[in-house]
Amino acid sequence: VSTQSTGAQMHAQFKRRALQSSLTNRTFILTKNSTYGFGHNVYGQLGNNNTTDQHEPVEVLISFRPKDILLLACGICHTMIYTCEGILYGTGYNGGGQLGIGDTTNQLLPKPVTFFSSKKILWLTCGYTHTMVYTNEKKLYGFGYNCHGQLGVGHNNNCTSPVEVTFFTNKEVLLLDCGDHTLALTNENKLYAFGNNEFGQLGIGSKDNQNLPHEVTFFSNKKISLIKCGYSHTLV
Repeated sequence: VSTQSTGAQMHAQFKRRALQSSLTNRTFILTKNSTYGFGHNVYGQLGNNNTTDQHEPVEVLISFRPKDILLLACGICHTMIYTCEGILYGTGYNGGGQLGIGDTTNQLLPKPVTFFSSKKILWLTCGYTHTMVYTNEKKLYGFGYNCHGQLGVGHNNNCTSPVEVTFFTNKEVLLLDCGDHTLALTNENKLYAFGNNEFGQLGIGSKDNQNLPHEVTFFSNKKISLIKCGYSHTLV
């Protein structure tokens, strides 16, 4: 299964399923006929209708055929699935609304995020306890925990339903990744960061949290090909 690809590879991405899970305590493996999961499952984040940790691979997400899963992303205790039918699902921990279903109820089985039912998703990534989604309408949305401003919407309130990050409206996002913070690269080769900055993980020269996108000017004259976020650090 490939890792999340760049904006230039979007069409190929919809022929190759993408898996993104840099902050998790569980693993998903997609084979030709089945999807397997293993690891921590106390909140139902494996999507197999129970809360039993799995110490070896078991078949999960049985309501989806592996070939129908286009994007799969994991936070610390939640999982998001986007299918070729254009439906986004969330399962697992939802205490901050990171499943985007309008409440804070945990889910043992994948539940549709109806907000995106008429939208085509190009990027899907999960932070520690939040989720970011970029659509073909050139709009970026965030939902979930927001105590550090990691949704980039100008306040620090949790969001149980998707909220548009209006700063990126009509901007083409090429790369997107999250920890307890969020990094986004636009087609203008500008890198923006927001969220938790306790350890300087936003790269902006201070340790102040940001609840609006802040340009990382260090990279203004450098060509960026990949960004990856840990919980409290960033690699470019």
